[in-house]
Order: sequence, then structure tokens, then C-alpha cells
Amino acid sequence: MIPICGWLAFAVALSACDNPSINQQTSADWDRCQQYNDGNPASAVDACTRLLQADDDRLVRRVYAYNWRAHALMDLGEWERAKADFRKVIESEPSYTFAAQQIRHIEELQEYELRSSAPLQK
Repeated sequence: MIPICGWLAFAVALSACDNPSINQQTSADWDRCQQYNDGNPASAVDACTRLLQADDDRLVRRVYAYNWRAHALMDLGEWERAKADFRKVIESEPSYTFAAQQIRHIEELQEYELRSSAPLQK
């Protein structure tokens, strides 16, 4: 009997044989999505978005892509999109409490922005 992780590794290896050029692009996108190549969060958002649009139903990979894209969106100050991605993470993986903490953090940042940009009252 092969453990689940063994089957997963086999499935990933088998899918890699299907189309090498797609596999190379996907691999590059995973690297860019999770590592912010050249410190460029916009590039990470683009790579994560391509991964999420790909025909890949592997839940774990989608959760990671949403999580990484949310962090890149935070770096870009795109608070609402980041919160939406963190909500997708929670929908898929309710036990990942860090995503809920990040949503609260974003809401605190938004409140701070509102308070600090409001005109001072006399």
C-alpha cells in the first residue's frame, strides 16, 4: 500500500510528463508566486493569478496560491483583494487561522488609514 503522499508524488510526476512547456511555465509561476522574484509583488500577483486560472484542481496548491497572492496584494496596498483571497484560503482550509488574523490586520490598517487621512476637527 502506497501512502497518500506517495500517490501525490506519483500523480505530480505523471502530470509533468504531459506537456513539458506548460510544466516549465507552471514551475516558473510557482517560483514567482511564492518568492516574489526581484522583490516584485505585482509579478507575484500575476503569477499566482495564472496558477489559479490554470486547470489544476489540487486543493493544496490553490490554497497556497491564494495565500501567496494575498500577501503580494497586501504589499501593493490592495486591501480588499487581499482580504478576498484570505477568505478563499479560509473556505478551503478552515483550520488555517493565520488567514483570519491577516484579515483582521488588514482591517486595522484600513481603519488607521481612514483615521489618519481624515481632516482634523477643531
